[in-house]
Amino acid sequence: MKLKNNLSEQAFVQEYRDKGMFNEHQLLQIYFGVKLGQDVSIYAKPEFTWRQMDQISHGLDYDIDVTKYADTRYSWQQMQAIKYALIDGVDVTPYIEFDTDPKTINLFAKSLRLEKQ
Repeated sequence: MKLKNNLSEQAFVQEYRDKGMFNEHQLLQIYFGVKLGQDVSIYAKPEFTWRQMDQISHGLDYDIDVTKYADTRYSWQQMQAIKYALIDGVDVTPYIEFDTDPKTINLFAKSLRLEKQ
């Protein structure tokens, strides 16, 4: 959501603050997302940790399909591994489970990159 001015950005974030469901770290992620013109509704959910929000926000910066990993069942480290794979043009999500170790996700990504060559 792109907002017109700084006051609108602050008012928008204040709405999230007023809900009382987010901690300060989460609110900062929402604020940064609004400043970047992101659709923060994808990750502005109290069940996401601020680190998970950060991984989703970073994926939006790269214009990748964050729905592949915007799931609270993934840790932020798993999200990061999936995100980097998607940035590199490989989708590891068909090959992993929610309990797959991030290092294993990285190995899957490396293997898929080699297959593409």
